[in-house]
Amino acid sequence: MTGAESRRPDRRKAGRREPGAGLDALPPDAVGCWVVCTRHTTHLFDLYDAAYARVPGPGRRAMDHDGTWLRLLRFGVRPRVGISFLIFVDDPDPVVAAFFELWRVSSTVVRIETATRDQLDQLRTGPPGGDGA
Repeated sequence: MTGAESRRPDRRKAGRREPGAGLDALPPDAVGCWVVCTRHTTHLFDLYDAAYARVPGPGRRAMDHDGTWLRLLRFGVRPRVGISFLIFVDDPDPVVAAFFELWRVSSTVVRIETATRDQLDQLRTGPPGGDGA
C-alpha cells in the first residue's frame, strides 16, 4: 500500500459525525440525525428514517404540519450555511400524498449540527412537562 492509499478516508465512516458536531453543509453521503438552524426556525432531519420536521421559533409564522415528522422525499438544494435549502416531503394525508408532494424553502441557514434521535424529539416536542410551544 502506498502512502496515498493509506490516507484515503474510510468510506464506512463517511457522513457520520459525533452528536453536536457542526459543519458548513449537509454532505450528500450524510446519515444520522441533524439540526439545521435558520435565524428563527429549527429544522430537524432524521436521515435514518428519511424524516423531516419544522419547529418555528417564538413569534414566527406557523406552517401546516409544524412539529410533525414528514417523510423526506429528496433535497432540491441541500442545507448549507449562508444559503436557503429546498426539500420535498410527503403530505401526512395519504390521499393528498398520492397526488401531490409538498416543498419547503428555508430562510438562510446559520448553523448545521448533528444530534441524537432523543435530541430531535425533545426539540420537536419541547422540554418535558412543557407545552411544546
